[in-house]
Amino acid sequence: MKITKGFLENWQQVKTEKKEVTSHPSEQFVHQLMKQGKQLSQLVARSWMGDEIALQLKNIFIDPRGEDGSADGKLKQLLGDDGTGEFGKLLLSIFNDYELPIFDEYELTQVYSFFIDWKTWEGSLDDIKQPYFNQEKYFNIVIPYPPRPALGESTVTLEQLEDWVAQDVTDQQGNLLIGEHDGKTYTVFPPYPYIPPTCC
Repeated sequence: MKITKGFLENWQQVKTEKKEVTSHPSEQFVHQLMKQGKQLSQLVARSWMGDEIALQLKNIFIDPRGEDGSADGKLKQLLGDDGTGEFGKLLLSIFNDYELPIFDEYELTQVYSFFIDWKTWEGSLDDIKQPYFNQEKYFNIVIPYPPRPALGESTVTLEQLEDWVAQDVTDQQGNLLIGEHDGKTYTVFPPYPYIPPTCC
């Protein structure tokens, strides 16, 4: 087989051109789940820090019912706040404005139901059995909210909680931060075993 000069030049040009990276169709959904899981874990960690903001979050995790009597109304208000609602000041003390809301209205009303489990360290994302076609929700997010361990070197320190809560979730364009960026290391799951990872 004879390789022509034109073939080699064309091959070299294609090799040096920056190719457009194609992603898997589910990549955006998976990154959204990882972002939301990280933010839920950061909310749990923030609720363990012992100040007024922590107390507000703890009260929501202990009693997530809404004023309308719904089982998770107050929690959904928190998770759907874009920084301008009732929980805006609280959320903006933890997250950047471009990282809010944690869940959009469609996700809160059509896709997810929420359950807080006070007995587990592991959250989950479970599909809801579909007994009929027009089911309202498709997934149940279980948020772990176990008792906080005694702070210390053998469990988790206040500084470790603060480090986890302070870690950015996305850049300003909404891209999930994973790995090395600007000299910092970003993770989706807490780097300390005594901070509960959440559902995703």
